[in-house]
Amino acid sequence: MYPSHLRAVTWLRVGRKHAAPIDPLKNLWVDPATIETFLELRRDEFIRMRFVFDVIGGDWDLRAKPIEEHFMYHSFVARFKHGAAWEETRLYAVALEGIRNGTWHYHGARDASQVMQRLGDVDRLYERIGRVGYRRQAELADEAPGQPLSRRATRPPELDEVMVALDRDGAIAFVDGIHRLAVAKLVGVPCIPICVLIRHEAWQARRDRVAQDRTPRATELSVHPDLAGLRRG
Repeated sequence: MYPSHLRAVTWLRVGRKHAAPIDPLKNLWVDPATIETFLELRRDEFIRMRFVFDVIGGDWDLRAKPIEEHFMYHSFVARFKHGAAWEETRLYAVALEGIRNGTWHYHGARDASQVMQRLGDVDRLYERIGRVGYRRQAELADEAPGQPLSRRATRPPELDEVMVALDRDGAIAFVDGIHRLAVAKLVGVPCIPICVLIRHEAWQARRDRVAQDRTPRATELSVHPDLAGLRRG
């Protein structure tokens, strides 16, 4: 997946319709504590949308749920804040159920021992971020292979940051990358990069207005990273 191709396709599909640019490879930096909800997508829906950066109207954003209700986030809290064994968590139970039903294989795990190996990677990820801090995928790409839950090298690293949707008010809803997001929130990382997959059309309309407005609006531009740098002149 080439960056120039992805940018060109995004511009042809949606970017040319808007005054405010939509750059699929531009990561925003946010406090992970501000990501309070998640957008639950079916697996086939997510796979279809994952690299189709879009502006979408309707009420999809109203389906966002509190991040505490995400079974993986709940499991991370149980593990790292309350000292639970992985075998006691909902994540472990869901992973084994997926293997039995053939519906989901957690990071490719095919049995209980492989599930525990993958969860050991999560422990190492938590320890590493707590020790050396949160690092961008572009930085990790230059390191030796074998890092916990390492990214795929076949796509731009910007696409492997925590992926989100922005609702009609610009609030951030998690879409993909729960390991990094949960660990960042629990460790207390002050700022992480995110990749914006979907913007609500009402939010994009606000971005367009800001991009076309030549009058100073320092207050507005400072309240959201997705508005920064949009004003012309």
